[in-house]
Parts: sequence; structure tokens; C-alpha cells
Amino acid sequence: MKLSFRSWLLSLTAPEKLKLVGLWMIIAGLIGEAIAIVVLPSGGFEKTVSVFCTLIIALGVWVEGVGGNESEATEKAEYEIKLAELKVRADDANKAAEDERLARLSLEESLAPRRLSADQKNIISASLSSAVPLPIAVVCRLLDFEGKDFAEDLASALEKLKWPISRYGTWTQSDKGLFIAMVEPTALHLALIATLSSALTAAGIEHKIIPISARNLGTMMPHFEPNVLYLLVGAKPEKLVGN
Repeated sequence: MKLSFRSWLLSLTAPEKLKLVGLWMIIAGLIGEAIAIVVLPSGGFEKTVSVFCTLIIALGVWVEGVGGNESEATEKAEYEIKLAELKVRADDANKAAEDERLARLSLEESLAPRRLSADQKNIISASLSSAVPLPIAVVCRLLDFEGKDFAEDLASALEKLKWPISRYGTWTQSDKGLFIAMVEPTALHLALIATLSSALTAAGIEHKIIPISARNLGTMMPHFEPNVLYLLVGAKPEKLVGN
């Protein structure tokens, strides 16, 4: 593969050195031409020396340009590489910061007590506004103060409907989460369970629908009884940070 004269020059030395050689050629040509004009007598030899110096200057300008352009191209390429590396580092730093923020939010959420916002209460009340009112008992666990506050929020949302609401804090089970439960649901109660479940879902509240078995009737005081729909506030579910 043949190399051009320019490529051949660049293969001999670094672009910075080639640029310096070109500058020295220009200086040497200028000095030589000045000496020829001042020292040499006019004539053919003086003209020959002057032409030679002019060629040296022209070649020096070209060599300096080759070295300068290649040096600028190399610097630009190195700058773009460093810029790309900095961008990658910045993206990594931003991702790490975002991951840390999300982990912190997840941790705060896992530690924060369960409460209902005013909007959630309004959604629950509006979703149940056309339902047939039936007795509902909101029950939290014994000595569970976080669950008691959450249960109170649920009860206050239901009280807006003027329904008969009872509150108990004597459940002894260790189940985690919120449950809609009943001992022996009738068709009317099943319809209300479906409506209440939809209302909780619309408000973004996770819950489950469970039956109350005969062996669990005595897990609260007073005991669970038929014809009452129960909202059971269990222990707060644990959430893994980052999930």
C-alpha cells in the first residue's frame, strides 16, 4: 500500500514536532533570503539562493500546516474521547444518585405509617355513596398504634356515608395487611363486599377478601358475629427496599 508524502511525513514523527520543523524551515528560509539580499551581490547566484529560500519557506509553510492540522485533529479526537468518558461518568453518577433516591424513598415508605389522604377518603366515600348501608366494624390489632391510626382513617371515610360504624382494637391475630372479612355473608353482603373492594382499589389501597372461620371467631372481643362486615387492619406489611 503506497503512502502519500503527507502520510509519510506524519509516520516519521509526531504532529507537534512536524509543526515545529515547518516553523524552523520558514525561519531559516526568511533568514537565508535576507542574507541573500543583503550580503550577496545582485546576479544569477543571488537569485538562485533567493528562489531556494522561497521554496524552503513555502515547504515550511506546508509542513507546518500538515503538522498543525494533524495536531488539531488529534487534540479534537482526544477531546471528544474525554468528553464521552465524562458523559459516561456523569450518566453513571446520575444513575447512582437516582438509585439512591429511589432506595431512600422506598425505605421512607416502608418506615412511614399507613394513613389515608383526604383524596383517598373522598374516593372511598364517593365510590360507596350509592351502596346499601350495612353495619361495618373497623377492627385493628391489640396494642397496634400504627394500625389504630389507619383504622381510624378508614372509619372516618365510611362515617361520611352515615353508615353504622363500630370500632374495635382487640384483634389478636398477626396477619399483615388490610382485609375485608365476614362470618356468613349473604347475597346483600357479597354485593357490598364487591363494592367496598372496588372503592379501596380505586383509592390505591391494597387489601384482600377473606372468610372468618369458626375457629377464629374468638380472636377479638367481642367475638366476630354474622350480619356484620369487618374491615380488619392487620400488621403493616414489610416491603423490601428497592422493590
